[in-house]
Amino acid sequence: MYSFKNIKGEQKQYAIWRGKFSESGFNEDLKNLEQFYKNEGFKDFSILNKDIIFADDGIKILLEIDEGEKYYYKSFSFTGNNKFSNDELLDILDLKIGEVYNETKFNLSVYEKISSIYMDEGYYKFRIIPFFILKDDSLMV
Repeated sequence: MYSFKNIKGEQKQYAIWRGKFSESGFNEDLKNLEQFYKNEGFKDFSILNKDIIFADDGIKILLEIDEGEKYYYKSFSFTGNNKFSNDELLDILDLKIGEVYNETKFNLSVYEKISSIYMDEGYYKFRIIPFFILKDDSLMV
């Protein structure tokens, strides 16, 4: 379950249980909600509709979401890699076949770990272009 952390905004010292609705805090919470789902395997997660209803007794927030399918890694392949073998890159990538897709971990593995070994070897002008192939709720990267 995901809990919204940033909606209340600034609170007054004498009424700590009350706060004003913070649009920026709410938007930050929506981004955090999206990242939560994408880190749990739901690569296609989206918020379809959001309604905020202000009433005398509080605020109602209604979200219509589409989780999409839950994805797992099925295979990894590399092209254009002459400096390192596929096995070396797979070891550095640190993602396993059958593992649930996690956007944060994927980006860290690809853009930090893989990039750093090429940069350590003096390759400063290279590109990494991840390409996902969806097959049976699995990702082939």
